[in-house]
Amino acid sequence: MHDLLVHIDSTDVGRARGECARAIAQALGLKLRALIVACQPVTPYGPGADSMAGVFEGVWEAVRQEAHAAETWARDALGADTMLLSALADRLALDAASVLRSADIALVGPPLRKHSFIDDDLFQAALFMSGRPIIMIPPAAKPPRTLKHVVVAWKDARETARAIFDALPILQQAGAVELIAVKEHPESFPVGADARTRMADALRARGVNASTRAIAAEPDGVGATVLAQAATADLLVMGGYGRWRVSELLFGGVTQHLIAHATLPVFMSR
Repeated sequence: MHDLLVHIDSTDVGRARGECARAIAQALGLKLRALIVACQPVTPYGPGADSMAGVFEGVWEAVRQEAHAAETWARDALGADTMLLSALADRLALDAASVLRSADIALVGPPLRKHSFIDDDLFQAALFMSGRPIIMIPPAAKPPRTLKHVVVAWKDARETARAIFDALPILQQAGAVELIAVKEHPESFPVGADARTRMADALRARGVNASTRAIAAEPDGVGATVLAQAATADLLVMGGYGRWRVSELLFGGVTQHLIAHATLPVFMSR
């Protein structure tokens, strides 16, 4: 791996994401690049459009100034190279995916749905459209000092295998990698136990200090159990389960919980 590309903006959350990304880049010895988005508002048309032209220009100028401030901060505070993406709102996901394809890993925030369509579009562009692995950085995530303790949310599925092997350079640098399978019922057979053992063996053959555990789900559910097990970890690795279609992000209950409640960086692939 050579570089990380992180989306930042001029908000406190965007800057905190940048600080977290810088710590991850330093831990992995990678170059940090920053993606700043200037989303052009829809041009007014129809009756009265001329009278709205001044308002449109004022909004667009404010967006450009905010993007410029984010670029300056990324260069000065993070020491990152910057890339400005200026896109129309209805092309943002497509254009962002094209940009993200050139990065080893894209670092984005979680989809916020009710707060910012830019966060939603960039998340879906990164996970569903770019063909690259991502690290989702929740607003509450603290910059990790190291990436020595990694937890893998195990599931015997294509997405899990993709995430594990995409994360292999990180896992090979880690001191401990735990593959944790959560049983929904204490008496249930740990589904995929043989596959989990095979994966751990494959990782050890590639220089990863891998171990496996199967545990019963806590009363709050599988997602909460995974996060509890990862409470002291530096990174959580999981498959990007779900799908995307226009204006919707569709995930299962466990993935929804992890996206909504994670407090550490989450590496995802699909």
